[in-house]
Amino acid sequence: MTPRWWCLGYAFSVATPQVWNTHFALTTAAGLLLVDVPADPHLHLPRWGLDPAQTEHVLLTHFHPDHVSGLPLLLQNLALRGRTRPLTVHGPAPALARVRAWLRALDWEPWPWAYPLRWQAAPVDATPQPVLDWGGVRVWAATMQHLVPTWGLRVEGPSGRAVAYSADTAPNPALDALARAASALFHEATGDFAGHSTPAQAGATAQRAGVQALYLVHVDPGRTAEAVRQARQTFAGPVAVPQPGQAWAL
Repeated sequence: MTPRWWCLGYAFSVATPQVWNTHFALTTAAGLLLVDVPADPHLHLPRWGLDPAQTEHVLLTHFHPDHVSGLPLLLQNLALRGRTRPLTVHGPAPALARVRAWLRALDWEPWPWAYPLRWQAAPVDATPQPVLDWGGVRVWAATMQHLVPTWGLRVEGPSGRAVAYSADTAPNPALDALARAASALFHEATGDFAGHSTPAQAGATAQRAGVQALYLVHVDPGRTAEAVRQARQTFAGPVAVPQPGQAWAL
């Protein structure tokens, strides 16, 4: 099975009924990895033939509601569907500490049907570092410049193709390193706000990194055409907004 990187939503913090908040999935022969969980995957993954029960890993880029709010529902629904095998949750150490406190407040661990959760927290570091080698895919992470500790990602497949994801961040050298010569860069384009990037800044990052294509995410669904226009002013390659359910082979 060829690993695939899936866009599950591209909206910024305010989603719409048609476009969910920005999050992704990675499918391999070993199962499913979710990158951020802003909504219950049981509601929308089946639209694209993806089964939430196949989730083996969850990677949280940071602890903000539009990136983690669906996690308790995912965990509960997997339990109620009879899951017994462990599930591994990855992310920056400060983010996972908050998630664990949140789950304690929800009385996760005393539930008689709860399955094991494995926590893979890593220090936030500006140097890209490997955080997962699984299903023929390697995932690298580095700290971004956001309002809370945040990971950007690089996902490398067995074909040699790679995608990079900025998460929420201002432009920074660590992201340039993660995105270097990637097949595609999924870069936030929230606008001119602290800890975020404009579409033009996303284009400039893509140009510096020498990526093949730029996809704008964490963007206002009502302003995608204008965001693409601005990014094209600073990036010479293809620019688009990915569609939910769109996938890229790795």
